[in-house]
Amino acid sequence: MAELRGEARWVNKDSAVFDSNIDGCKVGFRFRGKQVAITEIGGCGNKRPMECSFNATYNKMAAAKPKMKTEK
Repeated sequence: MAELRGEARWVNKDSAVFDSNIDGCKVGFRFRGKQVAITEIGGCGNKRPMECSFNATYNKMAAAKPKMKTEK
């Protein structure tokens, strides 16, 4: 599992970039419809295992509906 901590900044209406400013790790986010494409721009090898990649596209999922407690 890979993890980044910090904030991304918007670069236009549908794209944002995370830049650690410490070790050169940059990750791009592009939002299109109900998807977000994540692309490793560079320098993130120490943030993740070798078999893990930040390069992927994810679909937006509906939020889980809260379960209602039933009174007995």
